[in-house]
Parts: sequence; C-alpha cells; structure tokens
Amino acid sequence: MRIFLHELRADLRLYTRSKELAFFTFLLPIIFFVLLGSV
Repeated sequence: MRIFLHELRADLRLYTRSKELAFFTFLLPIIFFVLLGSV
C-alpha cells in the first residue's frame, strides 16, 4: 500500500507539472469516446 501511494503521489506531481501530459492522458480519450459514441 505504501508503494502504491508513493507512485500515485509521483504521478500526480508529474501531471501537475506537465499540462500536455495530463490532457493527452485523461481528456483526449474522453473526447474521442464522446465523439465516436455519438456517431
């Protein structure tokens, strides 16, 4: 559990430093899902 929290904290720190990485990881798949799901 301690390793999981450490990894989670490191990933969150990485995403807050790089906005592009957060966009392509989280928002882009959701946008594709909405666009392709509506067709």
